[in-house]
Amino acid sequence: MKIISGIWKIKENYYNDFIAFGKQAVVQSKKEVGNISFHFSEIKIEENTFMFFEEWKNQEAIDFHVSQDYFKTFMKASEKMVESAPIITIYNTNNQTKL
Repeated sequence: MKIISGIWKIKENYYNDFIAFGKQAVVQSKKEVGNISFHFSEIKIEENTFMFFEEWKNQEAIDFHVSQDYFKTFMKASEKMVESAPIITIYNTNNQTKL
């Protein structure tokens, strides 16, 4: 399994636009065969900051995800919305333990 964590700091005037794009990303991503979970939320203690947390079956699922038109549209549109480059990290995991 692969986990993707993304932190996005958005310009204030794009706040609502980013939320709309984020919601669309959730709906579309959850339809993909290789998606395990996909979450989008605002980080309330950091103004205009959002987080994506995604779980994917494997790298092939991620490759498919990033090839989708809605993903490409989101990434292109977000370029003007961000204050700085998003921090996106991919984690590889072979097992999970629930607390």
